[in-house]
Amino acid sequence: MATFLVERYWPGVTMAAARAVSEAVVTGADGTTVPEADGAEGAAGVAANRVRVVETILAASDEVCFWYVEAASVAAVEAAFATAAIPIDRITRATALASGPRAATEPDNARTDPPSGAAR
Repeated sequence: MATFLVERYWPGVTMAAARAVSEAVVTGADGTTVPEADGAEGAAGVAANRVRVVETILAASDEVCFWYVEAASVAAVEAAFATAAIPIDRITRATALASGPRAATEPDNARTDPPSGAAR
């Protein structure tokens, strides 16, 4: 699974609204959960489209919200946010670097490959 940073300029954003996006991206705009698939082929399709919000970062004074997500592709992220009716301004491949005790377990060359397309 790759990781991405999703950005939205959002004047007037509140903590409650930013948190609600995480739930909406997982469940979809209509409130239904992502269906489980039958069989290996169906499970692979669900896995390819699944997006997990790892972290939500709100910078209210700058009127911007970021979501750090895990997904198979930029297309999966775009689809999840579109299905949840959440507009976004940019998606870029990203890596979170741990600090403190966890940082000692990361390799010195921890990085991700650049995205296949241009950053949005």
